[in-house]
Amino acid sequence: MEYYFEAITTYDKEAVRHYTTYHYRHVDRRGPLAYLVLGGLFVCLAAWRFWMGERPLPTVLGTFGLGLLLAGIRMLSGRASIKVPDLGDGRPPVNRQRFFEDRLEHAGAQAQGYYEYRQISRVGEDEGYFYLYIGKNQALVVQKSGMTLGTPEQLREFLRQKTGPGVME
Repeated sequence: MEYYFEAITTYDKEAVRHYTTYHYRHVDRRGPLAYLVLGGLFVCLAAWRFWMGERPLPTVLGTFGLGLLLAGIRMLSGRASIKVPDLGDGRPPVNRQRFFEDRLEHAGAQAQGYYEYRQISRVGEDEGYFYLYIGKNQALVVQKSGMTLGTPEQLREFLRQKTGPGVME
């Protein structure tokens, strides 16, 4: 069978950082926002208790609140990304994606398989990557600079046609 597009994606720190940043900013905002809100509440409570004359408890509450705030900021900035796996020799895993008429095939050292386009629930994009969501928190990352067949613009239009309305951002 003939495929229309092919991309080779290296899952290095940069790719994982981009995916994590995109995910927390556009798909699952609840996690970082919960950290920010709770952190802000703890910091405010600590400030109020300190203003009321208490000393030890506000320090603990404030430290905990600042930690939560920092965690939320790190999630939104992409700094709190998942650990990047390697192949045991210091190299990050590489995945190949091929786009056929009826399906998307992916193959790499960790897994291989295919998805039909109807299984893609969301397609996101930033300056360097496409994110093809198969589940709520599971996506295939397609590196634009790793495209060996076709262009990112052509792939974007192809995905728009194959996934239907409301899937592309």
